[in-house]
Amino acid sequence: MLALILNSGYCEPLARRFLCDVSYSGGVAPIAIRWYVNGNNVPAFNDRAYVSIGCQPTFAYDIRAVVSDATGASVEYHTSPICRSGNP
Repeated sequence: MLALILNSGYCEPLARRFLCDVSYSGGVAPIAIRWYVNGNNVPAFNDRAYVSIGCQPTFAYDIRAVVSDATGASVEYHTSPICRSGNP
């Protein structure tokens, strides 16, 4: 059995949006990915490794991705970026 490992996580701040992704390896299928924005699960993002999150400019956001496997093992990516307005 391979341990579940978070390889990388990233959220790129664009104008009024974050493009976020997580990469993992190992684990026991099925693998679940849950995204949380400001503490709330976003069901539309469930099981997606890549998501686009809309945001309100100049506000900080708490973004988490929790990856878990059938054994109950989990790894987490966490970031707190500030939303950009897109103005130069």
